[in-house]
Amino acid sequence: MIGMRLIAARPLSAFAALALIAGVSIAKADDAFVDTRELPRLDGAVNDPARTTEMSSVYSVPRTMAATLPAIRQLLIANGWKPFTAPEGTRTDNLEMKKGRHGLSVFFTMTNGDPNKASVHYTANRLYNVLPFPDDATDFVYDMARPYLSCVAPGTIDAVFAYFDKGLVEAGFQRLSLADIAAKWPNANIDDKAENGPRAYYVRDPRRPPIVLAVAGRPDGKTNVEIRVPAFALPQELEADNDMAGLPKPKLIKSAQGKGSSDSIKRELKMLTPAEFSTVLAFYRRELDKRGFKEEAQGASIGPRHAELTFSSPTEGTAALKLGQQYDLTTVNLVVEVPPAVAAAKLKAQREALERRTREAEARAKAEAAALEAKYAAMMPTGPVTAPAAAAGKAGSVPLPENATDVEFKADRGNLEFNTPSSAQEIAAFYRAALKPQGWTEAPSVINKPNMVVLEFSKGRDRIEITAMQMGPTVNVSASGSGLKVLAAAAATAVGNAAPAATPVKVTAQELEAEMAEGLPVPKNRTLTAPGSWKPQGGGTPFRRELDASVPAELTAVLAFYRRELGKLQWKEAQGAVVAANKAQVAFASPDGPAVLKLGRQNGETSINLALKISAEAKKAGVAPPAGKARLMFGNMGEAEAAITIGANTIKVAPGAGGPRSPDGPKLELQPGKYKYAVKVGGKPGKSGEIEVGADDTWGLMIAPGGDDVLPLQMY
Repeated sequence: MIGMRLIAARPLSAFAALALIAGVSIAKADDAFVDTRELPRLDGAVNDPARTTEMSSVYSVPRTMAATLPAIRQLLIANGWKPFTAPEGTRTDNLEMKKGRHGLSVFFTMTNGDPNKASVHYTANRLYNVLPFPDDATDFVYDMARPYLSCVAPGTIDAVFAYFDKGLVEAGFQRLSLADIAAKWPNANIDDKAENGPRAYYVRDPRRPPIVLAVAGRPDGKTNVEIRVPAFALPQELEADNDMAGLPKPKLIKSAQGKGSSDSIKRELKMLTPAEFSTVLAFYRRELDKRGFKEEAQGASIGPRHAELTFSSPTEGTAALKLGQQYDLTTVNLVVEVPPAVAAAKLKAQREALERRTREAEARAKAEAAALEAKYAAMMPTGPVTAPAAAAGKAGSVPLPENATDVEFKADRGNLEFNTPSSAQEIAAFYRAALKPQGWTEAPSVINKPNMVVLEFSKGRDRIEITAMQMGPTVNVSASGSGLKVLAAAAATAVGNAAPAATPVKVTAQELEAEMAEGLPVPKNRTLTAPGSWKPQGGGTPFRRELDASVPAELTAVLAFYRRELGKLQWKEAQGAVVAANKAQVAFASPDGPAVLKLGRQNGETSINLALKISAEAKKAGVAPPAGKARLMFGNMGEAEAAITIGANTIKVAPGAGGPRSPDGPKLELQPGKYKYAVKVGGKPGKSGEIEVGADDTWGLMIAPGGDDVLPLQMY
């Protein structure tokens, strides 16, 4: 949250939460923040030392909350602080104040549940646009993060204009001529005179939009003042973001809240966006039209700063759109209601689709189980029983998969337990194939999940219960029942051994069938496929492709699958493959560049990660690092310069610089290894963390607005 505004009933930034809730001491970043310990206190104030720092302070006073707020307001005004309201509104039980280049938020809570004691919370705020605040002006509306200010100032139009013109120049702004504006914004419709007062244009950072100062006379002899980004410098077309409550929302917003979801009968979206009224109206006409809504002419009302429109869809119902103007923000209220008949039809269709998918999933599961059972049945030996090692699959034997480990068989108690890398479903198929030919009947079980299966078999009065449960990378199998005693005794009689061991049966690796996903091969019977590449704004990085999947098959079968299928694509396996029981890592050289296959065991399945580097594109774009080294590329999504320190290197990243699809930001080459990083935005401590980079890898570090988060993204 830019500026760390502390407003009750709104989410606090992590920085403010540390200061106010956890009581952690936070060092003052720079002199852009007021030292809250030096702010005035009311008489009788008792400080809370555990929650008092330079950046935030808490103290209590023997007053009610209702009496404390006006008293604090007057106290701060007497010390030169100016109260203001944010363009989106400020709660009446909070205070937002400005003094020079310092910002301050104040809110109040009851002290220890005592209604006659109030706690006062001071939090220092950074002002990202320090605009002039005349001492004798009133009705301030001000945005700490964006260049917006309006107020009412006493004096003539010329005097007020001269005051603000001088103040903006002293704050670092430069005047723009009409010729300057026409050169950069040729379609701008501008002049230097408003209807009842002058206006002027300024810029401080050429990478940021300009601002316009407009003053106008009032009937009472005072002057209205407004400073904002002019309409011609705002986005002329809004880009759609992810839906909220199943309704369209642009990426450029100040705040938004939604009720309902895409399946709700009634959905509502309320939003504020720093965009022109006409641009927002065009956005919603376009997006609603894409969804099959048609605008109704009857009852439509459109003015310069207000619109009420109705849209209708035969499948989605009625959409009521209201737009308005709140200072430099456009307000949006969109309500979509589905008629009861349409809602009932949608719910019925959804229910039928769910039932159909459930039936299909059950049919697939049964077919897969039957195929596994048939496969294992074919593996069971059929010759006479001559020794315990050959007894599997015959009457009087205790079958055991060959890949079983940690086997513990107690014949006298009828207990068997072991671990296996096979999945729970594979173990179930194995025992069905082994026991049914011996006359054992399976009873229906309600527990038949990918990570746990319970089997119950009976033969006459004897029972066998088998439980296969996923335990980390392996499956634990436990079996018990009188049937195991009978099998053990029969096996002992058949081979002349009083205490036979459970008998292993060799299980051969299954052959997997291939299909393509993300341009890479993957087994058809996978349970999960997800592209691992980061996809900004719907497009993947052109320098790297990555695939993640999960397959209900043994690791050896999946490894054999990829060696076979990648060989068909002319990939060559490199030396140095690491293959173990529960993991494997194999490097390949492909026609497009180097690739790495990583396999592991998770939840009874084999996990797959296949990453391919597109060398030609990376070299052409200047993304590929020098041979044997790693490269970091930095981006900044915020509005203030950021500094990121890695080891002995400090890199400054301008606002808006860099990005995975625009690799024009600062770069740093490093030796492979782990590195700690720390970020400061405008001198304010931000995110810190650690990143591990490998040889010939390129990673992007994207700094979020305000420095509250850093996104490490592998680009190559």
